[in-house]
Amino acid sequence: MVALLLVLFVAALLAVDLGRERRRRATGAVRVPAPTTPAALPAGVFVHPGHAWAEILRSGHVRVGLDGLVSYLVGTIEQVVPRQVGDAVRQGEPLLRLDQGNRHLTVAAPVTGRVTFLNDRLLSRPGDLGRSTYGDNWVCVLQPTRLGEEMASLRVASAAADWLRQEFRRLADCLADLTPARPGMAIQDGGMPMPGALSELPDEAWARFQCEFLSSAVTAAEAGS
Repeated sequence: MVALLLVLFVAALLAVDLGRERRRRATGAVRVPAPTTPAALPAGVFVHPGHAWAEILRSGHVRVGLDGLVSYLVGTIEQVVPRQVGDAVRQGEPLLRLDQGNRHLTVAAPVTGRVTFLNDRLLSRPGDLGRSTYGDNWVCVLQPTRLGEEMASLRVASAAADWLRQEFRRLADCLADLTPARPGMAIQDGGMPMPGALSELPDEAWARFQCEFLSSAVTAAEAGS
């Protein structure tokens, strides 16, 4: 019953968003085009402030992956190291680690729950995240325990897409600050970050990206505990 109610809730949110889009078109409002990045989201996918996405399955479980900003910036991901099956994790706590050489990024769990499945195909082929972070390229499945309470901290549909576009713009500003002498190394024409820009930057850039874009979610979770 709980799973059915959650599915109905997601469907209602999407229906509301579709109605808003139709009204925008009817009034001739100009829709801001999405950047030429992997920011476009599949329908029904929720996004957490720590840049993980969550998809509620019909079983009530939650499939989890990375949103487009992380893999776009890192480039080739050499290894994905998730929590193990059976591990319990709270929303905002570290759920997985991304490795590129001797540098790493940690991504927080979008919801509280217990790990029930891992995507072994992706773990054996982490480079697939460079092509798409959605669909079959999920990382793990969680059995949620506080989903009803935590939905308010997730974004979906146009709210999620708008937020991701803002995050790409904020990322461009951050990279410009880190590379004032060689701005072309990180920012392409139009002000968007270069694909894989982080792989060309020093460790300081990795630490700042972790702090400003990924770890803020962990800090917020600890403050609320």
